[in-house]
Amino acid sequence: MFQTIGIGVTFSPNLTSNLFEAARLALMFESSLILIHVGPSSEEKIKKFQSILAPFVSQGLVYTTVFQPGDPVRSILKTVEEESIDLLILGALQRENFLKYYVGSIARKITRKVSCSLLLLIKPSEDRIPCEHIVVNGLLDDRTEHTINAAFAVGAALGSDKLTIVE
Repeated sequence: MFQTIGIGVTFSPNLTSNLFEAARLALMFESSLILIHVGPSSEEKIKKFQSILAPFVSQGLVYTTVFQPGDPVRSILKTVEEESIDLLILGALQRENFLKYYVGSIARKITRKVSCSLLLLIKPSEDRIPCEHIVVNGLLDDRTEHTINAAFAVGAALGSDKLTIVE
């Protein structure tokens, strides 16, 4: 389903949970994983990623890290295109109502411009927790049918009980 999964990574409190979720999905879909970090490369950052992903590498995870300078939105979108990413994963924070998300300005801009499927993680976990509910954009677009079909396939793979299509 997805050949290449990308994840935007920052050194936030959710770094480990976000990487665990992305690594599990990459293994589940037999995809390669690309970590996208906007900022300079350093040995410390590389070692941190290696440390977090070591349990998944031992299970066959293949990943690379791309360090991009500059504006986060442009850098992430550029990497999506250059690396032919099929699925981009970004962290997001949830508000009181599950359909009302607080998405930072960077993630909000990326959701409007990205050319691939996008997964927003609202409750990332280090432990595998079944996905109960998937929300997918159903706005009229040339890619809508593909998007909804992909959402059903992902939902089935994740054991999701509910899929909501929003406009």
